[in-house]
Amino acid sequence: MNTDNLLMDIENSTAAVDTEPAPVISKPEINKEHLKKDEWLKVRFWTQTGFFVLTLYIGWEFVVFVNKMAMGAPADISQRPPGIEGFLPISSMMELWLWVKTGLAPAIHPAGVVIFAFAIGTALLIKRGFCSWFCPVGYISELLSRIGVKMHVSIKPWKWIDYPLRSLKYIIMAFFVYAILLMPLNALYLFITGDYNLVSDVKMLNLFSFDDRMTWSVFGILALLTLLIKNFWCRYLCPYGALLGIFSMASPVAIRRNASTCIDCGLCDKACPSFLPVATKNSIKSAECLACQQCTAVCPVVDCLQLSTPKKRLVLKPSLYAMLFAGLFFGSVVVAKIAGYWQTTTDVETYRELTIKSESLSHPRDLKGYK
Repeated sequence: MNTDNLLMDIENSTAAVDTEPAPVISKPEINKEHLKKDEWLKVRFWTQTGFFVLTLYIGWEFVVFVNKMAMGAPADISQRPPGIEGFLPISSMMELWLWVKTGLAPAIHPAGVVIFAFAIGTALLIKRGFCSWFCPVGYISELLSRIGVKMHVSIKPWKWIDYPLRSLKYIIMAFFVYAILLMPLNALYLFITGDYNLVSDVKMLNLFSFDDRMTWSVFGILALLTLLIKNFWCRYLCPYGALLGIFSMASPVAIRRNASTCIDCGLCDKACPSFLPVATKNSIKSAECLACQQCTAVCPVVDCLQLSTPKKRLVLKPSLYAMLFAGLFFGSVVVAKIAGYWQTTTDVETYRELTIKSESLSHPRDLKGYK
């Protein structure tokens, strides 16, 4: 082969290489919504704020009603806001259990039973959003946690102390559940219909008296600890949250990560208020997950991290989650009102009499059959 032919062959082969299309390397699509993460977080913030304002309104109505009872002013039991029973989860659990065991419909604190059932139901359906989208205590806790971060005093606890402390709320929860489930039916009925439980809402209100230094001292300590450790009460001590967390593990909804598009930025881990390892898991089924979606809000890759059902058949973005959660809550209230399971059957005079002597009422441990 002469030199000219050799050069021609080389040129032809080079041309052939140059004309081949370059291999396409797929890159994760940058999530433009990530640039609006504040808007994502505001959806939950304003949902929380709305429920918190509603709670304050219910609380104010209840204070006015109790003052009428104490002063002997004319009043009707319908003026008592049933929503106040949302602060009586133990009593609500007892009445719900009596309903399950005997078929005796809730009558003393029916609204509390409805709210309690709503919290359990939503945990089963759409994860533990009750804590991060609805609960007023969780709302205050989160605000204090943000203040702690801005003050640069917030710390992440060591695992060797974090894990044992987290177990406390499950121990407290187990104590209440065990005591209620094993309580004899006659004792359960006597407690529910007893004077103490009839005005347990008033007893709860008495705890917030400005004269009760012990209560406010405890609140102050919890507030200080929340500045130091995110969501201290919710993370370590709340038995209600522990119960919802256990139920939420059966939910088909979870935070799901697409490992093939993940860029390992670690932003989700930093954003998670429960300190969960979102960046290294394909899905988060932990009882500690609050469905707050702070991790999805900071993810910079399209559809990489989402709150969804299996195979992402249904993706619950914050706006949809807020509408679904609020719809389920107000729908539950409407159904309960129509069915007659919202207003207490306690008559106004009995309530007035017990309100006046509420401070002297003690927990009925000596009831026959209670032990």
